[in-house]
Amino acid sequence: MLQWTCLRIYEFPAAGSHDEMVSIYEEPIAGLVLPDGANSIPGETFDCLTSPGRFERGDVVAVCHDESTIMGYAWLSFQDLWVGEARLFLSVRDDEAVAYDPFVFPKYRGRRVHPRIASVASVGAGRRGDGPQDIQPAILRISFMALAEAGRRGRKRVIESSNTNPLKIHKRIGGTQVMSLYSAHLFGRFSLHWATGRPLASRFYR
Repeated sequence: MLQWTCLRIYEFPAAGSHDEMVSIYEEPIAGLVLPDGANSIPGETFDCLTSPGRFERGDVVAVCHDESTIMGYAWLSFQDLWVGEARLFLSVRDDEAVAYDPFVFPKYRGRRVHPRIASVASVGAGRRGDGPQDIQPAILRISFMALAEAGRRGRKRVIESSNTNPLKIHKRIGGTQVMSLYSAHLFGRFSLHWATGRPLASRFYR
């Protein structure tokens, strides 16, 4: 059986920012709850937010929350990271961080959230702006704060490998696509990898 994937690699300049709706956690999350229906989302599990596993290896998570409810999150890693879709390790340099596993709960997708009032505004409500202090979608709030956390830790660039996030989101937060990685897997045993934009060895290794 043949399976194949295409991952797009983006780089973002680290930046400074503040958003009262987004918190950075360096240890298992306490005091926040998942939104109603979260446990019934097919194929998703959120144990990583409350268990020590990822935190013990030094990863942190940027969490967007509306009062005590988690709206979405994204993880940051500062070391080489296994990319399951490609079955390769993503190489991380000393001045870089990797953003991975971004997730926004369905009820908050496609909506803008107000920074001070526990409410959800319809798309198009409020004024448009480039900073997280404006009424922004949760995914943008999370992305801005992940970049800010990377910058605070002296990481000049943030890498994201993604085959799902819309390109317009990456452009909105200043991302540049630098590489595409293609992987083909045969019978779950044999893999072939090739890349465009940059040589495969510049970012990945087995």
